[in-house]
Amino acid sequence: MRCVLGLVICSVATAMAAVCLNAFYPGGLASFGTDLYSLPRLEAEARQEAEKESDLQGGGVSVLACINAKQQIVANLVAEFIPLDEAARRLRDLSMAAPPVVREHSLQRFDQATDEVDLCLRVIDYVKAQLSSDPEFAAYVKERLKRELFRDERMKRKNGRVWPRAESI
Repeated sequence: MRCVLGLVICSVATAMAAVCLNAFYPGGLASFGTDLYSLPRLEAEARQEAEKESDLQGGGVSVLACINAKQQIVANLVAEFIPLDEAARRLRDLSMAAPPVVREHSLQRFDQATDEVDLCLRVIDYVKAQLSSDPEFAAYVKERLKRELFRDERMKRKNGRVWPRAESI
């Protein structure tokens, strides 16, 4: 008798749980069964998303480090702590050493310069863009860097030709 009474109580409790699930779970018992069946797949997807988030965090850190390094090089160049050719080499090396995600989305392609003059001209344009909040200062720095570029004898005559304004500066 006790055993039958226990079974009846368990049956009633189970039926009440099923009625409540059917009433309050979105989609009812059928949806609950499907969700319960797909739980291992959802856990695997959650792990994959966590790995993606971790990769994005790592990519974000490397992007910020690259941006900070570029800003430091530009600041040193503008303050005349380093010459133009050294800044150009540093920016090219930084661009070449950057992770693929940074290189893929970078607007500046210092590593794709055809020669030293092209690299220096790219750097001058980059510096001018970085200083665009103060156009007068940006123009001054651009002219100073161009004078520095064409003051160097090996830059004046590159590949057997005279670069623009090299003779007059």
